[in-house]
Amino acid sequence: NKDEQLAFWLNLHNAVLFEQLAEHYPISKLKSLRLGKSKKPALWDEKLVTVEGVSLSLNDIQNKILIRHWASPMVLYGLYQGAIGGPSLPIKAFTGKNVHNLLKSTAKEFVNSNRGFRMRGSKAQVSLTYEWGSAAFPNWERDVARHLVKFADSSHRAELASAKEFVAKLYDWAIADLTGGTLSVGPIQSTAAGLGTNSRFLQSIRQESKREALNPETARLLRGVAQVQRLNNLAHPSEGKVISFECGTGPCPGDETEDDPEGDD
Repeated sequence: NKDEQLAFWLNLHNAVLFEQLAEHYPISKLKSLRLGKSKKPALWDEKLVTVEGVSLSLNDIQNKILIRHWASPMVLYGLYQGAIGGPSLPIKAFTGKNVHNLLKSTAKEFVNSNRGFRMRGSKAQVSLTYEWGSAAFPNWERDVARHLVKFADSSHRAELASAKEFVAKLYDWAIADLTGGTLSVGPIQSTAAGLGTNSRFLQSIRQESKREALNPETARLLRGVAQVQRLNNLAHPSEGKVISFECGTGPCPGDETEDDPEGDD
């Protein structure tokens, strides 16, 4: 079921990122983690998880799996970024049944908040989210404009229609924890999901698996992220970056994806 596969990859991405942020916490800004430093690669480019023998980074999951196989910018709204400037993390884990509705509601909230875009004269400053997910927008400026209009309220559609240029430069790098609080720029006030909410997200994975709303194997893999990471850290304090999964006798979620996740974009 492709919807279950989509839910699996979104949940896996978010669980891995949440675990990584917990390791780096307390940290107030995520810019250096996201973009990297001169001698330190970006966290999003590090191979953090191994699925079916394939080592993957967060960017691999986003671009080589989600955008490549689902060919839709909607997947961007299911990828937690850890910063106030990104889309909010739903308090429920994604499932095959709820994934599309959750993505749509998150998209609408994000686009109509001041995190999605804001006008500066005739220029629309849009979230860096759309630049990082540029593979989903082949003709970037035109496609981003059309995408924003699709989810914008009437007042925001009028603003977008007046825009002469679209540039990706809008982002708040503050970590979305309980102290990250509320971002208020312009007429709309938006609260980003924080680490406190993330705990509810992980709790949701456990609750959904008990009700079998999540494939049991999917839930087991997601719960294993934190457990295996902690064991790796104890055994190899200087490493602890790669998380390995064993799927037992059954197929791993995502096996039905036709293309090789390691293929080119």
